[in-house]
Amino acid sequence: MEVDVLTLVSRQIRRTCTDVDIAGCQCKKGYVREGDKCVPYSECGCMMQGRYYPQGTSILSKNCNVKMSCKLVGGTPVAVKVGNSCGRGETCKSTKE
Repeated sequence: MEVDVLTLVSRQIRRTCTDVDIAGCQCKKGYVREGDKCVPYSECGCMMQGRYYPQGTSILSKNCNVKMSCKLVGGTPVAVKVGNSCGRGETCKSTKE
């Protein structure tokens, strides 16, 4: 399956996992801040549809025409397009009532 790397989304990672220090605390070399803790950059998640998701998470767009997944590509966590719709035998349905 062809994988499309969405560079616009991957740039947003830096807003979630940053190398900005908090007063008194500093991440070691090779680590970045994710919320209130330091994690290896390769463990950061991705921004998809304006929300943060951990690596390995897959989501569908609201109209179910695009499936995205947060994956590690070349050592960088990025959101990639992994499909165009629901799978065979599946139906697009909101879980909100």
